[in-house]
Amino acid sequence: MSGGFERDAMATARAFGLPEFRYAQVPDVISSLTPEKIEQEITDSFDQIVEVLTTSGGNGNSTSVKAKPSDLLKIDATDMYDAFQKMNRQFLEYRWGDGFPILPATPEKVQEMLKGTTRSPGDVITILEPGNGFATVEKIAINAVMAGCEP
Repeated sequence: MSGGFERDAMATARAFGLPEFRYAQVPDVISSLTPEKIEQEITDSFDQIVEVLTTSGGNGNSTSVKAKPSDLLKIDATDMYDAFQKMNRQFLEYRWGDGFPILPATPEKVQEMLKGTTRSPGDVITILEPGNGFATVEKIAINAVMAGCEP
């Protein structure tokens, strides 16, 4: 990897489910160099490349992605329709929605949605800017249920 791209490399690694991603780094962006300079930079980085490919870590170039399970939101209501209305109002108050109706993501509906994938619920699919939140398989399934999608 070229210098200056460390943050992008780690974000991409997390998005592709590679939490222990390690890399070797050359100082410059290779596409802007002469063939002779590319050869020199690669040669200078060769020991680092071999280390990354042949060891299990310890060089400081790895990261761990830990995504906590989704918190359950409980809505107290007199009946299902009241719960539906309260949930939608609360989501709007928290600015979690756009005003379109949101369907309840019950644990049963989320489990049904998760049957449509072979990935683990805690697998991180991508990092959400600007707060660097983790979009896990489970959280994507929850959002799909709320939007009315089918598994």
